[in-house]
Amino acid sequence: MRRGAVGNQLSFLSFLFLLSIVGVGIVAGTLLFFGKGTDYRVDESVGLGYLLEQCIRNEAFMDSLASCGIDERAIGRMGSLVSVCAGDCFEQTSHQLLRVGDSIETCRIVSGKNPAYPGCAERYFIHEGTTYHIVVGTFVGGKSR
Repeated sequence: MRRGAVGNQLSFLSFLFLLSIVGVGIVAGTLLFFGKGTDYRVDESVGLGYLLEQCIRNEAFMDSLASCGIDERAIGRMGSLVSVCAGDCFEQTSHQLLRVGDSIETCRIVSGKNPAYPGCAERYFIHEGTTYHIVVGTFVGGKSR
């Protein structure tokens, strides 16, 4: 083998190494960008539950979502579930202050694991000696791409 041939082979191998690094970068970037998607259902439920809690704590809650600045028709159209109770919403003895949407029992059974069901969040808090339970389930933004 000639001396110049070793240098040519070495530069060819470094070129192949550089080309493979670029290829791996392109594949990784494509997979990250067009990947599986993100499920925002539970995050949106947590946010809506927080808004309702703040509304009750600020004593603006008057038995409707509109008193909190939330459009109740939009929540219902999206198929979301909202339940606000004095006590545990899953108990028959609780006093239900607000209910929008279908049965919140789906939140108790399969919260967020199946895309056909809502992503749910629960909040318990005490305000002026009363224990409140807020259950929120949303379908909004189920999968984002």
